[in-house]
Amino acid sequence: MSEFIEANLDTLYILAEKRAESYMRTAETQIDSIFGDGYAKAHPELMAAFMKAASDEFTRTATAKVLQSIGYALDAMAVALRGRG
Repeated sequence: MSEFIEANLDTLYILAEKRAESYMRTAETQIDSIFGDGYAKAHPELMAAFMKAASDEFTRTATAKVLQSIGYALDAMAVALRGRG
């Protein structure tokens, strides 16, 4: 997987839409497996909370990955600058 986001905005929109659908299907499956068939459909607020938690977790991990890459780049720059001095 590339370290850089190379997709255009249209592609990112399509990917976001697919991710949201995936979260919704997973939410229904997981909630129904815990509370019984049909529970997710009867409790849309629980579906929404599940989707929000999944989305938030993805955002946190993606942000951490970006920050980690920035940290590595800064370390490499510091090493290079020390070598010049």
